[in-house]
Amino acid sequence: MTKSNPAAISLITALVLVLLSGCIDESFPTPTPIPTSIPAKLSTPIAIDRGNVHRTGLYDNAGTPQLTEVFWRYSLEDAAYVTVPIVEDGVLYFSGIKEPNSELHAIDTRTGRLLWKQETVRYSSTPTLSDGVLYYTDQTGLHALDTSTRKEKWNYAVRHGFDMSPAVQHEVVYFGDDRGNMHGIDSQTGEQKWSVKVGNSYTSDPALGDAKLYFAGDIAPLITGPDAHRQNSLYAVDIQTGRQLWTFAPPDSELEYKFFYDVMEANGKVYTINSRGDFYGGDNYVYALDGTSGKQLWRYRPQQSAYNLAHIAANGDLLYVTAESRDNDNNSKAQIFAVDTATGQKRWTFEADGSFTAPSIAGGILYIAHHDKGIATIYALDARTGKEQRSFKFDHMVTSPLVIDGDVLYLVVGNWNARPNYIFAIR
Repeated sequence: MTKSNPAAISLITALVLVLLSGCIDESFPTPTPIPTSIPAKLSTPIAIDRGNVHRTGLYDNAGTPQLTEVFWRYSLEDAAYVTVPIVEDGVLYFSGIKEPNSELHAIDTRTGRLLWKQETVRYSSTPTLSDGVLYYTDQTGLHALDTSTRKEKWNYAVRHGFDMSPAVQHEVVYFGDDRGNMHGIDSQTGEQKWSVKVGNSYTSDPALGDAKLYFAGDIAPLITGPDAHRQNSLYAVDIQTGRQLWTFAPPDSELEYKFFYDVMEANGKVYTINSRGDFYGGDNYVYALDGTSGKQLWRYRPQQSAYNLAHIAANGDLLYVTAESRDNDNNSKAQIFAVDTATGQKRWTFEADGSFTAPSIAGGILYIAHHDKGIATIYALDARTGKEQRSFKFDHMVTSPLVIDGDVLYLVVGNWNARPNYIFAIR
């Protein structure tokens, strides 16, 4: 059974232990100002994975000035995995994945106490909140849950659902399934406005641009054996009709698996990485494309060939990319580097042993979680220069990007199939 906050004495003891392990620079310098690219305000509040409908990792608030304490944690005793949370109006929402079904949780951000939870089908996604309605996907399709009544308004069924985070704009919900289809659904009625098929396997989380929807789609091989290559492409469709506008595939046709990961839009450009990794087999480039034409503007990859690209974020004229390498003893080393969005040239690099999560940005500071050998560190870097401003350490493994809400950071702590998992609130 999922528990809310521990008893007061246990909580105080836990916080003391965490604070003793903190590593804080209390005399950090003022960060260098950075040009911002805050997404335009929508007509209704929206909370979505990666901070905005463009999926850039940019949050429209000042961020936390301290990083001095874990002031609550929420334990999920029987969840094998916890999705990235979203936050809106004092409530944190996320899914706890377990057997045979999952649960959608709503947590009071002031206290870390459970407000309510709702059972869902196994492998439900990070939800998206718009105008008081939570939209999430699972293996059965797309669901709309009224947060005031906790009753399902409607559901849109698909035969092969997938736990991808939906996007919402102008009363349309966009989501992809596990058979290469991207759907546009009326947010009020649950009726289909359009559907487009681009492959026969997964589609990524969609990112919104100027009247366009961007996403990656996968074509799984229809044969087996040495010639069974997978083709992964990037797509742009019209948000009103679903009409396909352009397609982009990696230029290196000899790749066994062309896999795009982390698709986002910023200032009319689309960014993605063709991750190499242990499974993906891509060319290990980060790509910048013109959002209107799909034309490649530039591509960049680390000079150190051992580093595999992992995640991206963007703000103003800088694109942030994480990368990781492992030696023969399975020791890992991580980098995050900033690339000029106009030229594709590297501006700065920050390194650490271990692994980084996807970066998040607020108030000119880049926040990134890091773990190495059971120790987690949250770094706050000057987004313009990459210089460390402050950091905070604690004993755990971090599995999600940092979600920024004013002066508080929220993150998932734990590991796949390692119980319990936690949500931490840090300020």
